[in-house]
Amino acid sequence: MSEPGVAALEPRMVRRRWRRRVVLALLVVVPTAGILWYWSGSPRATLATGEVPHAIAFAPDGTLLATGGGGEYHPDRDEVDGVIRLWDATTHRQLSSWVGHTNFVTHLSFDPSGRTLTSAAYVRTAVPPTWEVAVWDLASRRELGRTRTRIQPGGFPVASPTGGVVAKHGGWGVLAMCDAHTGSELYRLEADRRQLNCATFSPDGMLLATGGGDTSGGGPSPLWWTNGDVRIWEVGTGRLVVTLNRHSAPIEGVAFSPDGRSVASASLDGTVKVWTVPDR
Repeated sequence: MSEPGVAALEPRMVRRRWRRRVVLALLVVVPTAGILWYWSGSPRATLATGEVPHAIAFAPDGTLLATGGGGEYHPDRDEVDGVIRLWDATTHRQLSSWVGHTNFVTHLSFDPSGRTLTSAAYVRTAVPPTWEVAVWDLASRRELGRTRTRIQPGGFPVASPTGGVVAKHGGWGVLAMCDAHTGSELYRLEADRRQLNCATFSPDGMLLATGGGDTSGGGPSPLWWTNGDVRIWEVGTGRLVVTLNRHSAPIEGVAFSPDGRSVASASLDGTVKVWTVPDR
């Protein structure tokens, strides 16, 4: 026959043992789940550009990736090195780089043949807002011409390659999808919590990638809720396919690869990330 004091202690000892087991299990399960969550949504590649990237584009044959942004600031001239870089889209190795503008590069696009690259840089001192556009021969990296325009290259509205719909800026973090022929609004998407900065359609027009974040402070921000992410949507239904949120600052540019299997994002955190587009 056990003593009354010992009998009373046994349930408490059992509860303590179970509490210790639960705590130990949480110490193992929570970090493991966090690691699995992080790696399951991690990009296929991260490119350290050396400057703040704003623009990104794939070559038509998918072999090259071009990035552009703002590099070193020269206060004596009030100029920013507008750096353009070319990368191998398979190995993600940098192939070349050059300063193409005296302001940060905001837009890049290859011509259909893949022989030339067009870059646009925002002219900060111009009123009204103006962009400087340059065309480059990719074989020699030689400049073929330079002009200025008051129409933002690559800005909103963004037309679908099928010609059926147009993505328009709906204010703050909202994107409005509209019928390209009638102009009527089809639906709205909350593309970002704070500010919508960019959008692009997949080559087949079935998907739309958006990126944004709060850039009012210039970024990058140490506060996660003021940064942005990449979201991929089904154009036909407006359904959110996936959210890609491994950048630590707002997204300034997004681009699909020609085969539609990859999407690249340029962020104010100083990196470009390449992601695998999930199967629908």
